[in-house]
Amino acid sequence: MIEYIFLILFPLLFTFVSFTKKRGKETICISRIQKENNLALIIFFVLYFLLLSLKNIEVGKDTLNYKKYFDVYDSSDYRIILYAGKDYLYGLFSWLFHKVSHNYQLFLTAVSAFCIFPIAKLYSENKKHAMLQIAIFVNLSTFIMLFSGLRQAMAITVGIVAYYFVREKKLFWFIVTCFIALGFHHSAFVLFLMYPVYHASLKKRDLWYIIPIIGTIFVFNKQVFTALANIMAFFSSRYEDVTVIETGAITTFLMFVAFAVFCYLIPDESKMDKEMFGLRNILLFSLVLQSFASLHTLAMRINYYYMIFIPIIVAKVIDIPKKRYKQIAGFAGLFITLFLLVYFFYNIYTSYVTGESALDTVPYKFFWEA
Repeated sequence: MIEYIFLILFPLLFTFVSFTKKRGKETICISRIQKENNLALIIFFVLYFLLLSLKNIEVGKDTLNYKKYFDVYDSSDYRIILYAGKDYLYGLFSWLFHKVSHNYQLFLTAVSAFCIFPIAKLYSENKKHAMLQIAIFVNLSTFIMLFSGLRQAMAITVGIVAYYFVREKKLFWFIVTCFIALGFHHSAFVLFLMYPVYHASLKKRDLWYIIPIIGTIFVFNKQVFTALANIMAFFSSRYEDVTVIETGAITTFLMFVAFAVFCYLIPDESKMDKEMFGLRNILLFSLVLQSFASLHTLAMRINYYYMIFIPIIVAKVIDIPKKRYKQIAGFAGLFITLFLLVYFFYNIYTSYVTGESALDTVPYKFFWEA
């Protein structure tokens, strides 16, 4: 449990530390909270990388299963890649890694580096609200999933690269990147929707029909989900047995609703750039996907590719509030950060006491611990 607490508290100290240029030379500055160049996000992702790399095989529900996959790829026959099923690029990655090392712990380190660097780079584009982004991120299912699902974690990371091509309107390379993500995990087909979602022209004036649509989807989510599952089953046999199972995952949906309201109510749209509008569209799409999460874990798995962008848009809109909401925006940023950090610590403590944790991530154990 202490590892997860340290993961939050240590970066918090580095909100007071930043690199500044004096007389053309970079020096370390320690003073009041640094907004522009603080090291909190860098420290957080370094520690996160270490936790993912040094975890015991018992940490993460599928870590042991991936060890079995890893051992199978210990073959000189390239045809063993077919063992990956449809996730051939993961099979190729594992097979090629065996040419370098047969150590599973090093393999976990390589996968962790593959996943963490793009996420850290994306989040570090805006360091003004580092702890806010961290607080939201650690309460997303994506944070926990990276401890367990190696294939999908890599696909999500490739999805971040796809986002850059969406942002730059490079449709060809976006499509290529989506197919690469699909090679790591079959659920990455949902990434193909990112381009139209991002570039949709949706503003506050469109809420008159957006709200009824989302409300209708939520009310009739069982029927809509069943229909979508049947369509997915037509393209892949993996989804033929998908049926509605109540998961009770409603807390995250309510959190996303609160974020959506915040991102439409607070900002001055005249100050929003194209990326802010695009990220807000992604937030809305993630909210729609999350409305199905209470019915089946598949919806949550698909939403991993989009929810990872939510911390970025929430942090961005705080800096461009309408005049009448300026004080509210500042208070809201502090409140969201504190509330979500307390909520994260509460969940970690509860998991430690009860022995029941998401994807077997609590208690954390290093690989050298028995």
